[in-house]
Amino acid sequence: MFGNVAAAVDGRDPEGVHDMRVATRRLRACLKTFAPWLDPDEQRRLASAVRDLTRALGRVRELDVLRLRLAKLAERATPQRALALEHVDARLARRRRRARERMMACFADVRLDRLDARLERLHGQLEGAVAAGTVAQALNGATAQATDAYTAVPHAAGAHDAPIAELLRTIAPTLLAESRQVTEPPLTAPPGTPAAAEELHAVRIAAKKLRYQLEILEPYLGERGREAVRRLKALQETLGEFHDDTVLDDTLRAEIARASERGRALLAGELRRLRTTRRRVLARDEREVRAAIERLREQGFVALVADALAAAGVPLPTPDEAEPSVGSAATREDAAAALGGEASAQDARVGAASEVTREASS
Repeated sequence: MFGNVAAAVDGRDPEGVHDMRVATRRLRACLKTFAPWLDPDEQRRLASAVRDLTRALGRVRELDVLRLRLAKLAERATPQRALALEHVDARLARRRRRARERMMACFADVRLDRLDARLERLHGQLEGAVAAGTVAQALNGATAQATDAYTAVPHAAGAHDAPIAELLRTIAPTLLAESRQVTEPPLTAPPGTPAAAEELHAVRIAAKKLRYQLEILEPYLGERGREAVRRLKALQETLGEFHDDTVLDDTLRAEIARASERGRALLAGELRRLRTTRRRVLARDEREVRAAIERLREQGFVALVADALAAAGVPLPTPDEAEPSVGSAATREDAAAALGGEASAQDARVGAASEVTREASS
């Protein structure tokens, strides 16, 4: 994250903002994953600061992507349409300048040097927990069994591998529940409506968060874990295209209304014709997204994640046991009990950190 600050501040290459934004999302995934073994108060403050960075960078990134999309359309447009697109781009450029000013103000508010020091403290807490054995200790017989099974699974060995079995056991219910959020979303709104776009956007965010978590754990989840990440990446690409075209459609609709209100009939007409064409592309994108989600479900994505966890030695609940809902402290504790037996002091820390986990994932 800190390695991309200079490029993001410079602003000439849009990828600088993009790379820093992705890094903040990955950092939030780390905070979510390791929440049970970090100080909840310190982590809550850190998660809030990083979330502010993500949002500030996101506003700039959205406008960068939109302007790049307009530039591609202008390359093959008629002179009249290119002029209309230039008008829209000029307004977006002004919006980006304001968004960049807010991003720079956020950098100053967060104070990146202090953020670095706080991250170092959290890293020290985690290392201290490992050294003291509070992370690696067996919570109960099931955890000990998981640790034994884990040692028999090929993985990327390292000095801190011992706590991984406990980490996987603790996070397994959330990973499975989030996998279901991606493959079995409640898509109730009629296709082609703003409500449907919002539902699919929620799937996009859920897939992105799940992918980042799985990437953290990928060295310990074997080939099944890597396959799950690959499938999520493919889904994200399809969802990303739909999202970008949705943002473009929203922008064109607003610009058409603005031009009409100001009596600029020629501009409004040209943008309306462009929007009509792009609406057909948007409808095609939505069909592809829905088909990709259905395909992921039919391919047994949830079972793939469960198999990866089981191969890593995680004892999974039986099908007749209740499935946890993501973000609920009570259900997370219930799921931990189902996975590992009787609750312990460490399970209590998981419950205490659940609020932080929700903040880090927003």
